[in-house]
Amino acid sequence: MSTLNDCPAGFYCPAGSTTPTACNAGTYNDQTNMKAASDCKPCPGGKYCATAGLAAPTGLCAAGYFCTKNAISSAPALLAGFYGPCPAGSYC
Repeated sequence: MSTLNDCPAGFYCPAGSTTPTACNAGTYNDQTNMKAASDCKPCPGGKYCATAGLAAPTGLCAAGYFCTKNAISSAPALLAGFYGPCPAGSYC
């Protein structure tokens, strides 16, 4: 990789870099030639981004679960009330 013009979706290439850096799990980047980690987008609510280097979210959260942005699993465990199993009496 010699120039930023070669930087693929799912990655970013800071100035002077010779290899692309993957966007972290929980994020994605659907554009090419991005230059900073801040160009990686948070995985949107209702979807999950399981691995690093994604050009699009991995998929929808599983039925019976809810996810806020940056989810990395389709059936996330409850974590500080942000995502997890659907609460009793609710529909997810």
